[in-house]
Amino acid sequence: MGIVGVNFTSCKVDGYSDSIPQISIYEQPILRFKGIKKDSVIKFKAAEDKSAYVFDSLHVGDTISFLMQVNTFGNKLKELVITPNDLTAAELIVPDSVKKYFLSSSDFKAGKMYLIDNVYGIVFPVKFTTLKEKETLTYAFRATSDATKVSNITGFNLKFPVKIRKK
Repeated sequence: MGIVGVNFTSCKVDGYSDSIPQISIYEQPILRFKGIKKDSVIKFKAAEDKSAYVFDSLHVGDTISFLMQVNTFGNKLKELVITPNDLTAAELIVPDSVKKYFLSSSDFKAGKMYLIDNVYGIVFPVKFTTLKEKETLTYAFRATSDATKVSNITGFNLKFPVKIRKK
């Protein structure tokens, strides 16, 4: 006995499609502890209210890295926003190797990035470092496409406390 799956999509005759973009964590987040030469995989889960994915906690100076995938299914990806609720509590690190896909008007420090024309999806290497203690740090991840007849924004939040490491 076999299972057959069928996936339906639609588009206009002129080739334009309107699809809701999709954003996801493509690779399990990795934690690099400050001053320790050992990486650790981070386990996270959905918050009880489903408003975010949560980690138990991070410490000041920890660095998180993972791959995030955005797919616009035939629409152009226009904007990628990766921002913490406190810009003094964490720093986004954008590698030079991906900056060529973004317009010069992008503000990498603030996490607001505008894509060059004709980008329909991206696998983005997310990396950030925690800078100070914070009861709850929330990172918002948003992607915007040029879709017009359906929602053109998608995203998720990561939420976690940042603590000072005990010696």
